[in-house]
Amino acid sequence: MKNVNNNGVTLVEILVVVLVVAVLGFALFPLISTTFDSWKTSDRRAEVLQVGRISMDKLSREIRKAYDLAACTSTQYIDFYPDWASSTLYRFNYDNASQFEFGTASPVFINDSLAAPVDTFTYLTYTRRLTTGVTDARRIQAFRFTMEVSDERQALTPTPKSWATNPNQKNLNPMTFYTHVQMRTSREGYMFARTSAFATETYRYVRSAGDTVCVKTFCDRVDPATITLARVQFQWFMGGAACNVALAYNATGEYYWACRAVGPPCVMSLPGGTRDRVIMTLTDSSGETCTVEDSIWVAN
Repeated sequence: MKNVNNNGVTLVEILVVVLVVAVLGFALFPLISTTFDSWKTSDRRAEVLQVGRISMDKLSREIRKAYDLAACTSTQYIDFYPDWASSTLYRFNYDNASQFEFGTASPVFINDSLAAPVDTFTYLTYTRRLTTGVTDARRIQAFRFTMEVSDERQALTPTPKSWATNPNQKNLNPMTFYTHVQMRTSREGYMFARTSAFATETYRYVRSAGDTVCVKTFCDRVDPATITLARVQFQWFMGGAACNVALAYNATGEYYWACRAVGPPCVMSLPGGTRDRVIMTLTDSSGETCTVEDSIWVAN
């Protein structure tokens, strides 16, 4: 009788193999899942870190080298002039939703997205005396910026707890970025004008009845509450006694100003055109002093 050798696989053997594979799969799944989640988290964190660093580096670099600030009255945006020769106003803007933008501010805000999604953006201003929270652009000497940047793609699986409270909340917390920026601008200055409205600047005056010369000066280093000297002094280059005029404080604009007529006793009756030395001095009780000296031309 001929023997037949069957090499097939029985159903029992198949079930045993499936069972073994299932057991191994269930045993290895937590490891595979943890490794994959860790990779996704690292990838998202790297992306968030790059977005945050690029935006904060751009922000701090532009503000640090800005020629002058124009508007810091809102935590939503900052307007500034990049250099003295430019009349174009630039803006960093947060749309209070997700976009942190940069572009020209006037006459129309033309922006490019610098970072997204940004959860929060705030800044704190400092004066030279470290007074915080001021909105007067002239007085600001430094900033402290804070930005929270979240997972842009939101590709991570929400945790059960976060899913129960917010289905859109992913288990990657936003990264918080901080930076301090010191302004290079000097908040000391002055302006000459024909009237106390200071609408126009001029350095040339005609000596006639009723013609006045006004000066406005400001200095953030002095404390308006403890001023010991606020004076503008006029002195002819060709001789004559100095004429001192007290500077009055404008609390709204936080500057000091004074006007005087072009005529006696501050102006000598000298023939022809002459120059007048103008010395503006502000001093407070702590010893802080701002002194500015210039000259104006007065024609007969």
